[in-house]
Amino acid sequence: MPIDIDSDKWEGGSYIDWLRIEVVNRLRRNDDKAYSVAEITEHLEDNNSIVFPEFVERNDQAQNKFRQSLVFDRLQDLLFEDWVDVKVIDGTHYFTKKSGAPHIAAQVRYEIPDRLDDLEEEIDERPERLEERLRWLEHRVGEAHGY
Repeated sequence: MPIDIDSDKWEGGSYIDWLRIEVVNRLRRNDDKAYSVAEITEHLEDNNSIVFPEFVERNDQAQNKFRQSLVFDRLQDLLFEDWVDVKVIDGTHYFTKKSGAPHIAAQVRYEIPDRLDDLEEEIDERPERLEERLRWLEHRVGEAHGY
C-alpha cells in the first residue's frame, strides 16, 4: 500500500545509508586486516558506484577528500558504537572490525529507544487486558451473587 509522503509515517521512516552498509561489509569481509580511510574509500570508488553522491567527481582532489570525509564520518559512528577498533600507525588511522559488547553510549543511542518502543507497545496493550480482566471479574461476581 502506498504511503503519503506528507504523513508522519513517511517523516518517521529511516533512510538506507548505502555508504555505511558498504563500509561495514568491507570491514566484516576482511576482519583480519586494518584499512586506512583512503584505502576504504578507494575500494568503494572502484567497486560501488552507488555509495557516493553523483555530484562528487572522481578525478578531483578536493572531491576525493570529500569522499574520504564521508567514509571517515561513518567510521566514527562505528567507533562510537564500539564496532571497530582504530589505531594510528605512522600518522595514519587504521580501522578494523571489532568483536565485543557495545559501548554504553551506543546503548543509549540504539538499545534504550528500542526498549522504550517495546514499553510503549506494552502500555498500549494494558487497557485491553485490564478490560478483559474486569469483564471476567464482573462475570465471577455475577456468578457468586446469582445474577
